[in-house]
Amino acid sequence: MKNWYKIRAMGDRAEVMLYDEIGLYGITARDFVRDLKAIEASAIDLRINSPGGAVFDGMAIHNALRAHPAQVQTHVDGVAASIASIIALAGDTVTMAGNAFLMIHWPWTVAMGNSAELRKAAEDLDKIGEAMLDIYLRKTKKKREEMMEMLDAETWLSASEALEMGMADEVEDEHLPAAAFALPAGASIPQALQRIRQNADARAVMERRLRLAAM
Repeated sequence: MKNWYKIRAMGDRAEVMLYDEIGLYGITARDFVRDLKAIEASAIDLRINSPGGAVFDGMAIHNALRAHPAQVQTHVDGVAASIASIIALAGDTVTMAGNAFLMIHWPWTVAMGNSAELRKAAEDLDKIGEAMLDIYLRKTKKKREEMMEMLDAETWLSASEALEMGMADEVEDEHLPAAAFALPAGASIPQALQRIRQNADARAVMERRLRLAAM
């Protein structure tokens, strides 16, 4: 499977392409953080088109970006869903393409075991969810209760909606992401994406590249 992740230097700026799942079957925190530490540029453009993936890998990537001495600008080129939305918020500036989306929800897992083990799994998810909530609240203009309701509902945010609520700082011209990722079915597609599909040119691209679903 081709891994859509690369770093290239452009003078005193570095561009990082994060176009894949987060975690074992895509971009791992170990590989990302190792490569990030090698960047000596004073500015980093992190371009994102990701369905999300492993929470702890995503948190580690978020924290590494926050700790890097460079000025980090994150760009949501297509979608930053689930834990990829947390990575997007690591930027000193968060920029979204006009036709891009963020998706936020509470973390989830698959668990098995006895009742005590399942209760512990639920408690662990609550703790992880609180950590994610704190990151969203640090960025957004929403109140805690409002943000919790959005996470409950698994909310898709267009670029204009993200800008209005403070989740994004800038909206740039619409463009299509340059790479693809495969996504499992399971989540509903927001109406805004359905309207994009009605356009013949966009429909072909959407069917090939952006079969959006939550991780």
